[in-house]
Amino acid sequence: MASTTKPKLKTGKMTIRIHKAQKLYDTQTLSKQDPYASFELGDFKKATKVHQDAGREPVWEEEFTTQLTGFEFKLALQVLHKGLVGSDLIGAADIPLSQFLCGDLPPTWYRLGRDGKGHVFAGEVLISSKFVDDNKDSAENKEKAAQETIARLGQKIQFLEASIAQKESDIAEEEINHSKERDTLRREIHELKEKNAKLEAAAGKLAGMEKKMEKMIPDPVDEEYYENQRYMPLKGWQPPYLPTDRHANSNMKGTEERTRDHCKLPANWKWSTEWAVDVVRVGIDKDGWEYAKDFSTEFHSTNTKLDSVRRRRWSRRREFVVPQ
Repeated sequence: MASTTKPKLKTGKMTIRIHKAQKLYDTQTLSKQDPYASFELGDFKKATKVHQDAGREPVWEEEFTTQLTGFEFKLALQVLHKGLVGSDLIGAADIPLSQFLCGDLPPTWYRLGRDGKGHVFAGEVLISSKFVDDNKDSAENKEKAAQETIARLGQKIQFLEASIAQKESDIAEEEINHSKERDTLRREIHELKEKNAKLEAAAGKLAGMEKKMEKMIPDPVDEEYYENQRYMPLKGWQPPYLPTDRHANSNMKGTEERTRDHCKLPANWKWSTEWAVDVVRVGIDKDGWEYAKDFSTEFHSTNTKLDSVRRRRWSRRREFVVPQ
């Protein structure tokens, strides 16, 4: 029996900035609404300030930082109106956390739904984020530890050199008797200097190798294909059947066939998500479909009487696995 437990995601420092919203659903009739945004990320729950009388175009520009444990899988976002006795829901969205785990995410619009699933459009929220993976800090920690070791050895060398100078002053009259001790101290200093030089070289080589490895590791890749359909009277939506139609599954432009079987997993890569319909983009309906009069015309989110074709995007993310 297959396990339903979700795999652990990355751990690290996550900073989320909620910039503003637009085209919000208006919950008020006689006055302007006072919107604010709140979100949950696992056990981390925060809310922005209330933008008084902002109506449908509030601006917050607030930043929140937390440490991810690896078991947060979505950003549960809500935009609400602050009333006199409580708050009214304007719109909500559940955003997969995997979209925020690839470093710095530039400001991106996310669609809100009245029911939290995007079934009824309720506006858009502009969000950006920064993520620092705990694994990327290991090289800096190693380099810092090596530098601290070098500093301690340098202090010991200074101490030993000072000891030699003091002893040479004290044993000026008994130089012959203490020559062996002086030679021993000098040998220790020489050995310590050699170890110090090797550690400095190793620290520099380690830093260079870590930086080179970071550059060699490719970014995650989202594989995708588009599911295409044409409306057939009496039968409803069917795979494309006209000779001039694109394939049932194709690339975005429809110039070539593309299915899940075309998305092969290269060596040293692994799938980090399952195939799923993209329901987050702006310009699609609740099931991810966008409609048009024909495949060569512009697509839009609402099915009209003149529309005869539709398409939706399927995607799956893969990530590079560093060989052990």
